[in-house]
Amino acid sequence: MKKQGQYRVICLTLKRVKGGNFEKAFEEIKEEITKLFETHDFLLKSDKISEDQKDRYNLYIRQKATESQYESSLAFLSRLLYQHTGQKVYILLDEYDTPINNAYVKGYYERCRDFFSSMFGETFKGNKALERGLITGILKIAKASLSELSNLFVYTMLDDAQYSHYFGFTENKTDDLLDRAGLPQKAHELKEMYNR
Repeated sequence: MKKQGQYRVICLTLKRVKGGNFEKAFEEIKEEITKLFETHDFLLKSDKISEDQKDRYNLYIRQKATESQYESSLAFLSRLLYQHTGQKVYILLDEYDTPINNAYVKGYYERCRDFFSSMFGETFKGNKALERGLITGILKIAKASLSELSNLFVYTMLDDAQYSHYFGFTENKTDDLLDRAGLPQKAHELKEMYNR
């Protein structure tokens, strides 16, 4: 709780990136990055950000950046936030593997993997503006063949790790939620459904 609200946070979810080919997926990535940059558009008024940096920032908002610039977009945004505040940032990346899994099924895996390998490498490896990063997904990150990332700590919901008590619901918590919802009779049904 001591750290809550003390750092700037970049939060990106890739759950909607499911294009049928790389070009369509890339358009969806651009949409997500645009929303992210719009969230932090106060940086465009910062006197600690150069005009050249603001010009590049606007490329993301107008979706005119190059593919290479999109690969470095999260690292770029984190550097600007660090410049503006003097504090390193936290980066939360949710469902990192959705576009990669989809690309595998749709036949453009290598192109997608190469893009995200570069993006995640620039974002999480050697980024001096990064305080901490959190990557969530279904696949273990090592299984996704993202060679730019190494030295990661991997925690799963099945691990008896220091964070496992934050995931899922205990039986007591579930019973409490059902009571609050006026559905205590559903407890047995839920147990049958999930304890198979």
